[in-house]
Amino acid sequence: AAWATGDTPLPSREELVESTLQLAPLILIDGGWLQGYTDYRLASSPAGHFLFQTYWDELGNGIWRQNHPKIYRDLLREMGVELPPTDSEEFAAWPGFDDRSFALPVFWLCMAKFPQTFAPEILGLNLAMELSGVGGSYRDAQVALRHHGFSTQFVDLHNTIDNVSTGHSAWAVDAIDTFLAEQPDLAGRRTTDAVWQRIRGGYRSLSPPQGLAAGVYGALTAEIGRR
Repeated sequence: AAWATGDTPLPSREELVESTLQLAPLILIDGGWLQGYTDYRLASSPAGHFLFQTYWDELGNGIWRQNHPKIYRDLLREMGVELPPTDSEEFAAWPGFDDRSFALPVFWLCMAKFPQTFAPEILGLNLAMELSGVGGSYRDAQVALRHHGFSTQFVDLHNTIDNVSTGHSAWAVDAIDTFLAEQPDLAGRRTTDAVWQRIRGGYRSLSPPQGLAAGVYGALTAEIGRR
């Protein structure tokens, strides 16, 4: 959740705790869209190496205290929330979660099952994810957390590690550039344009447009793609 600084009022303590809780199914599998890149062949590929390194950072590079889901659980404990293990049935059925809080996590995990089939879409989604909070919602969340006396470690960490100069956002761009440069020539024409459209689709999938027009457009483009 994002709260603008300045004239926009901060959330109440209850609102802050509730929004933090509803993000838990997402944050507790931080980097989940990149799970497929743990395969050594993909992790060592020119584009995949950026994605694997990003995923490894999300896990804390093997250092438990730096593991992002662990840091988020620590924040939830400060708020008085103790959740079951993430991979348990109890977690999925936990009564404090809204069903809609699982939509994006399930999407992530489905995409991650097919890292080669959906490579362009994953590249676009990865860029969208890494850019999503830098300098904006992370900063605003920091203000709200600090105001209510909670640790800001999680948002401080991501506002640093996802930076657009040398961080995950920059790696996401490098991965896309590398992947596009590897596309073959077909009948004298590079496939870059078609692949780029798929990358854009992955980027938009993080926050897809809503409404009738968007639905009709999506149906038409899907039909054209099948043909």
